[in-house]
Amino acid sequence: YKDNSLFKYSQGKWEKVDVPQLRNYRCNAIFENDLGLWMATNQKVMRYDGKAWKIFGNRRMRNIQYLSGTKKCLLLSSSFRSYLYDGKLRQLNGSYKLLDHKKNLWSFDSMSPGLYRYIPEKNEKKEYGKKDGLLHDKVSCMTLDSKGNRWFALSDIDHKMGQYVLYGLSCFDGKKWKNFPGIKNLSAHNVWKMIFVKDKLYVLFANGFGIYEVCFLK
Repeated sequence: YKDNSLFKYSQGKWEKVDVPQLRNYRCNAIFENDLGLWMATNQKVMRYDGKAWKIFGNRRMRNIQYLSGTKKCLLLSSSFRSYLYDGKLRQLNGSYKLLDHKKNLWSFDSMSPGLYRYIPEKNEKKEYGKKDGLLHDKVSCMTLDSKGNRWFALSDIDHKMGQYVLYGLSCFDGKKWKNFPGIKNLSAHNVWKMIFVKDKLYVLFANGFGIYEVCFLK
């Protein structure tokens, strides 16, 4: 969000979309499902129902940084707490960053290695790392594609170079891991956000923005 405008990318062009209710707020995350178009800022969460933007949730829902979920369910998370909304809003025990299509909750700590999956139905928590098939132990970002595959960007700081290095992407289909190391134009960058839209992967780097065809990752 910049210059009082939301930037929309469509048909190869950037367009400004002014939303008065969101002026002077920093946008942390955007997500869309059957429940509406969602935007999390540093001060509040907003939902667009097709007609108007409205404030969602309560005052404690500040600085929400992650939005994810299914068509009928939404996960909203900050660094300290998470909420689940499926028609009713409730706070979860713990903080998670991704809700997949099977309603498993995923999380990672940006300051330490490790990837975690929590299965609410079984009250089961599992940790994943390089030994399990992950390309690298340090996860920086994750998202889902239309088939429900979980995608993870793996990056860590290289102290000799003095900058973050992206080792590549890992994909988990629920049973097997598939890795994509050394992808052209995806090296020496730290991934902040990424999202699949149809057959394309949109990636926000610390120093830029990229769009990649899914066929490029097969």
